[in-house]
Amino acid sequence: MQYKPPRKNIGPSQFATILEYSSFQTPGELKHELEEGSIREVCAAQTFGIEKEGAARKYYEKIRACKVIKSPWVRQGRILGKGDGMVGEDGGLEIKCHWGRSYPLNEVPLYYMTQIVGYLWLYKREWWDLMSCCYDKETGKISSHRIHRVYWKDWENVWNQTWLPRIESFINAVEWKE
Repeated sequence: MQYKPPRKNIGPSQFATILEYSSFQTPGELKHELEEGSIREVCAAQTFGIEKEGAARKYYEKIRACKVIKSPWVRQGRILGKGDGMVGEDGGLEIKCHWGRSYPLNEVPLYYMTQIVGYLWLYKREWWDLMSCCYDKETGKISSHRIHRVYWKDWENVWNQTWLPRIESFINAVEWKE
């Protein structure tokens, strides 16, 4: 277990919690964590994803015949994010390496969509790919994948009219430690 002190910002991966699309944490629990810090166990699925991300990025580059550039940190007020990669002049990449899953995502669930649309907004990009990867248990290599392309134009209204106002309201309700 590890103590994490109160943070000074949120990232796109917390948007699903704020918007109540997450089954792992409530907005109240996230608010408490931001204000007081937390004691958390390191999650095996997250560790797995971090370990596999580089290989998945290279696989994406190979099958898409492109170069993925490391994303810089981007801040918009209390929102701070760093995507998994930038693609060309107008795209980005989010990689999900699934722990114990034998088939990739058929569609993008809302708890990932909020994160991806958040990156589109932060980086001012036209599209963002979510690459869903599964791994062979014996070889540790990608056994199946699916790439979902998300376009800003399809989510801009939902973001500006619904999601961003709720995220801003949540941010304003947090008693941030300085």
